[in-house]
Amino acid sequence: EVAVSSESSDREMVKAYAEAGVPECWLVVAKRQEIECYTEPVAGVYAKCRVFSAGEEMQAVSLPGLVVSLVRLFA
Repeated sequence: EVAVSSESSDREMVKAYAEAGVPECWLVVAKRQEIECYTEPVAGVYAKCRVFSAGEEMQAVSLPGLVVSLVRLFA
C-alpha cells in the first residue's frame, strides 16, 4: 500500500491483509519517506512492525534476496 492522500484508509487495508493472513505487508508513507514493514499475522493483526527510514535498506521477509534502498526509492 502507498499512503499518499489517505493514510487512514491505507492503514485499514493493512488490517485487511493481516486478517487474510498475508505474511508480509509494506505501507509506504511517502510524506515521511518511510516504509512500515508488517509481518507475522496472528489472529487478524500483525505481530511485528519495523519502520525503515530514508537512508536505510530493507530486505523483504517473504522474498529472500529482495532489497529496497529507500534512498533510491524516494530520490
